[in-house]
Amino acid sequence: MQINPDKLQASLRKFKAYLKYETGIPLTDFRSHPFIYQQEGYKYDVHRAGFDELSYIDWTTKDIGKGKILNAVISAIEIKGSNLVTWDERRGPNKREHLKILELRKNKSELKIFEKNTYDFFYDIIEPEVYFNFIADLTGSKYRVIAYLFFLKNSEKYLPISQKRFDELFLDLNIPLVTTRNCSWQNYCEFLQIISEVRYFLSAELNCDITLLDAHSFCWILTSQMRNSEDFLKAKGFSLPANEKSRDIVTKARIGQGPYRTNLLSKWSGRSSVSNYSNDNFLIASHIKPWKDCDNDEAVDPDNGLLLTPSHDAAFDRGRL
Repeated sequence: MQINPDKLQASLRKFKAYLKYETGIPLTDFRSHPFIYQQEGYKYDVHRAGFDELSYIDWTTKDIGKGKILNAVISAIEIKGSNLVTWDERRGPNKREHLKILELRKNKSELKIFEKNTYDFFYDIIEPEVYFNFIADLTGSKYRVIAYLFFLKNSEKYLPISQKRFDELFLDLNIPLVTTRNCSWQNYCEFLQIISEVRYFLSAELNCDITLLDAHSFCWILTSQMRNSEDFLKAKGFSLPANEKSRDIVTKARIGQGPYRTNLLSKWSGRSSVSNYSNDNFLIASHIKPWKDCDNDEAVDPDNGLLLTPSHDAAFDRGRL
């Protein structure tokens, strides 16, 4: 699923103008900008706090069925100040998104099944799709709870989700993905792929390291705070910057689009470079020599590329493949 680079360029220009208007400080990177830190920095804190509450490195198979793993998961969800899951009773006790998980405390046999699956997921004994489907069945497809648990496991690979907000953004960017009432492993992978492409785009345009969560924050600010902000900025007399000359093919190559991706699909016969996986909707065009170190020729050279699934792409980026 590809994103129109012109749409992303326009969104980034608007984003820069909005931050400049709000703070007077230009955008150079995500980590040091005070507005982004103030609005979105809590997600890193929530992940750290939730990860610490899980403390799954201390789990053993002897804990399965005794409630320790369940209590750790509940504590990791109920992080004070977190809005990534509706876990408190402000909308009523029956509106808590993790209610079915809480109810496991009353059912020892179901608790044991939950703890076994959760242990196996965090220790990579079962496939992520298996655990996704298990938690979906348990919770009644509470997408935000499922995505949050995946996010806690690995924030470099998985992300929290808010279906309504991201669906609005995807509509604005002409991306044909709807997450509302579409809780499935395939839908989640497509969501992650889109945010990954935004990450690559931002890294190329800002020439700095961008995490997957940074790209998520960029999208969240665009849809939650900046929707229709162009008219607002113009009304305030704050002009949007002129369209910067695009690097066109090179930029498209960085975000896995254009002739570069097409040539890779041809080179690898539409299959992953390291497996027989052949659904090209989920194959990412990756660079062997890091894009930031490439000259313009290397950036679009299919001999400098691999077709990888999202999980293999993440492992490759971290030098584990």
